[in-house]
Amino acid sequence: MLLIIGSHVKAFYHGDVNRLSTDPQTRNYLQDAMGMIYLSPSVTRERLIFALTQQQANGELPDGILLTDEAELKYINQVPHADHNVWLSLVLLAYLEQTGDTSVLDEVVAYADKNPLALSQNTSKRHWIG
Repeated sequence: MLLIIGSHVKAFYHGDVNRLSTDPQTRNYLQDAMGMIYLSPSVTRERLIFALTQQQANGELPDGILLTDEAELKYINQVPHADHNVWLSLVLLAYLEQTGDTSVLDEVVAYADKNPLALSQNTSKRHWIG
């Protein structure tokens, strides 16, 4: 949606409402985060790191991102998808290219099932691509 006020254009992007879901599909969550790079890079960074908190040590991401402790995966997120891990790398690359913020690579993020690891170590040791 675009709102034009005088000569100024204001844009609203649905990336900040997670498609009105408590368990958006991982690829949708990451794609929306990538779109936010141009409006609010800090949102992209936060979403990237949050998605990584749900990643398994073998590199596998869930089919849906649980946004709250009470959220449960709905049917669509119980059906295996093969492309969500690709989106993690694409979002990271786009974030780095757009912002130049390489400090994100030093962020230490705990796997869902193991000890914390810096993002730079995480992406360089990916063992699983669905």
